[in-house]
Amino acid sequence: MKKITFMIALLLTSAISQAQEQTIDYCSKIKTETDKFTGDVRTFTEMARGNNVMKVVSKGKTKYFLHLNVLNNSAVANSKGAIVLFANGDKIERLNVKVSLESNVNGKSFRYGADVELTASELKLLKESPIILIRLHTYDSDELRLDKLVEQIKCLN
Repeated sequence: MKKITFMIALLLTSAISQAQEQTIDYCSKIKTETDKFTGDVRTFTEMARGNNVMKVVSKGKTKYFLHLNVLNNSAVANSKGAIVLFANGDKIERLNVKVSLESNVNGKSFRYGADVELTASELKLLKESPIILIRLHTYDSDELRLDKLVEQIKCLN
């Protein structure tokens, strides 16, 4: 019985040690594509619950965009407004940004989307604090915690 207990303890110790040594390589999830016509280079973070960040380099200028998605059961066309709330209490607000509307895959709800161009200070905020809530038009996302997105944004530079 002592041998079995010792073997189990040894296996558990080994498993815990391996789990602690594993690190996630967030930068390996970043995708880059080059436009064959313009030469523009777009780099994307992985989708995190329908949201991601895109870096665009065009004619030597770099811009960053936050792509947002919210699902809702109601359809309202021609709507505007995006608000992003962060874990630290800060917000990004774009009340005049156009919100797109499309039917969701399951056919039971609608997907609202918006693309927000980010300032340097907003990009810095995205690197420091996870998004916890998104509002497009008057529809809020479920509560979020996009820690993975925070880590991937650090890889875009």
